Amino acid sequence: MAKIKLSPGQRTVLQAFADYGDLDDVGLSVYIHHVADKSMSSSGIRTRRCELARLGFVRVVGVKQTKSGRSEAVNGITAKGRLALNRRTVRRARARSAVTA
Repeated sequence: MAKIKLSPGQRTVLQAFADYGDLDDVGLSVYIHHVADKSMSSSGIRTRRCELARLGFVRVVGVKQTKSGRSEAVNGITAKGRLALNRRTVRRARARSAVTA
């Protein structure tokens, strides 16, 4: 299996799904701008979400209606996405403990 290194933006978007579950693009933007306190454009957030979907880390889990009556996809993290987040965390923890030991 090839190693996939997530960019900081991809990691932020993936962490939003891990923390808050299924989100539409508006909810994702709210999380990133207000909760994670990151400055990413809405277009950048959507691009990172699409990249994560192509990697199999995020998938469409449903559809909801917006206030204007349009359909909007709701996305959620996959098991593969959770594994990608956890692997990075474990590697960092090992590296830190090796330096402090």
